[in-house]
Amino acid sequence: MRLSWTRPRRRIGVPEIYVGIGLSAVAAAFLLPYLSPTGGLWACPLYTVTDVPCLTCGFTRAFVRMAHLDVAGAFSVSPLGTVVFTVVAISSVYGLVRQVEDQPDEP
Repeated sequence: MRLSWTRPRRRIGVPEIYVGIGLSAVAAAFLLPYLSPTGGLWACPLYTVTDVPCLTCGFTRAFVRMAHLDVAGAFSVSPLGTVVFTVVAISSVYGLVRQVEDQPDEP
């Protein structure tokens, strides 16, 4: 009996990495409140030290609220974070579907 191995047609490339990062961000936003030791989100270190909000201030809270389908709450915290989450989630799911459709049928 002879065993043989054929090299896969396609390797992991940039699109697959982006899909993985996007899906990881959505999953992390969903799980963050459950994994936090305090049961909630922590204060931003930059804002705590300087009292100056940055451009992405509220992104974590907006991502968490969007992952839990609280669109109004996410938009009130950070409108830009809401839009970015929506783009990341939709493009990640689209990329995942394209990757699944591109797989060859196995006999």
